[in-house]
Amino acid sequence: MQEEQMTIVNQGKAVEIWGTYRFPPNEPQTVPAKVAKALLQKPTFAVVSPRFDLDDMASRIEHCFWPEVKIDPELITFTEETFPAPKQQFKKSRRKLSILWVIMALHELPGGTRVIGRIMHYLKRRGHKVSFLLLDSYMADVLEKHYINWEKDNEPPDVVIGTYFKTMLAAQALPGKKVGFIQGDEPAWPWLAPEEIGKAKEAFSLPDWDYITVAPHLAAKCKEAYGSSIWGTLHGNGVDCFDFSPRINDFKLRNAAFTIIRQAPAKGWPVVEQAFAILKSKLGPNFRTMACGFDAFAGSVDSYTTRPTVPMMATLYSSADVYLSASEYEGSPLPPLEAMACGCIPIVTPIGTEEYLQDGVNGFIVDYNSPEQMAERALEIIDNPSLKIKMIYNGLRTAHDRPWDKVALEFESILLKNIGGKRQ
Repeated sequence: MQEEQMTIVNQGKAVEIWGTYRFPPNEPQTVPAKVAKALLQKPTFAVVSPRFDLDDMASRIEHCFWPEVKIDPELITFTEETFPAPKQQFKKSRRKLSILWVIMALHELPGGTRVIGRIMHYLKRRGHKVSFLLLDSYMADVLEKHYINWEKDNEPPDVVIGTYFKTMLAAQALPGKKVGFIQGDEPAWPWLAPEEIGKAKEAFSLPDWDYITVAPHLAAKCKEAYGSSIWGTLHGNGVDCFDFSPRINDFKLRNAAFTIIRQAPAKGWPVVEQAFAILKSKLGPNFRTMACGFDAFAGSVDSYTTRPTVPMMATLYSSADVYLSASEYEGSPLPPLEAMACGCIPIVTPIGTEEYLQDGVNGFIVDYNSPEQMAERALEIIDNPSLKIKMIYNGLRTAHDRPWDKVALEFESILLKNIGGKRQ
């Protein structure tokens, strides 16, 4: 029988226990439960609660497309003091649509797929008929628990939504009004092959197609560069404040920074790596650098988590003072909002954050390719506890004001304005 495990964090100075377990400050560690229970007798140790069991891919996918609010008893008081309880009733729309989403493979769950999952979830709760078509049928059975598999149903939908240039091209032959949901400037992505760039440009200007963008800056760019017919635009993404909320119930100095590593060109890891080095040189060896990503990584960070679950992500954000990103290509990035929801202050480049990040209020915006400026802003927060607390609470308010149901209602209103739907 596998021994029970618990995740705990040391909020004091670094300690070594029994010559076996080393606990740096503010770095969550998973240890045998009997070890954790002994250490929790010490005032500097605290439980970091996972809240969700999402260890396998099926669970991750189901939670992505059908989220449920679950709060551990250990965190319920703190969470409900920070955020009001969610509404249990969700009003049905008076006009109903049959909506078919065409989705790429589910081998990974990048931010764009999570956005699709949240919008699909709330559209179904609003009473719309929501179906899906996977280009790769992997894990289709998971989605079938909550949505209609269009390959089996085959009834003509009112609207077909392509979610990526490849899905838009694949959806051309399907019945129904065609709409492209644009979450990024895909034809400009430097990691695409030349032939893929050509296909992406084609997908963004298909005849008789209209498009919805995730943020206003994308609407302006797609109109100008590709001639896209824009139906409407969202005003940025949302965040689930029960998935992402502070996992350590104080906002003391963590003496740590966190980033998400994407090795693709222009995603900014080399810039953040330099900022980490500057911070290490100024703050000394006790300053912790943390990162996560989809792939294994052997680089210059103190701790790295591969393919973290949602609760692990929340723990990583909560264990850092600042979240750093130097990306040059974003639509409406999720991590800065997720960081805010966990009490971690984002320091990011301006692309895609215009709708929710105010420089110096709930985060910092820095120039592209400027590790020095990024490090300076991080030091400003770490050296000024009152500024940190002020920005944390501003960020929590921002996150609370951007729930996914609000984003989904905005998406729904664009569809109904342009299609109509059946009144029921």
